[in-house]
Amino acid sequence: MSPSLLLALWFPASVVFVFVAIQCGFWLARFRSRREPGTQDGEGPIGSVVGSVLALLAFLLAFTFDIASSRFDQRKQLVMDESDAIEAAYLR
Repeated sequence: MSPSLLLALWFPASVVFVFVAIQCGFWLARFRSRREPGTQDGEGPIGSVVGSVLALLAFLLAFTFDIASSRFDQRKQLVMDESDAIEAAYLR
């Protein structure tokens, strides 16, 4: 399997995993707030959840750009090698 196909499969799977984890945490918090009458009914730590999801997105985006950058550099080097070989063949 090519790395781009693996990345194309890995990213949606990780996004789905994060959303399922968030939903499970929301259900667990709702269950606990109903069981314990002394707790407040608020939104809870939604800001930290959003922050963690955005951090995960930034992390995956950084890996994606790193992969793209390394491929671009490799392709540029291959083009330079090929042009040097063509020039050497022309000069001979």
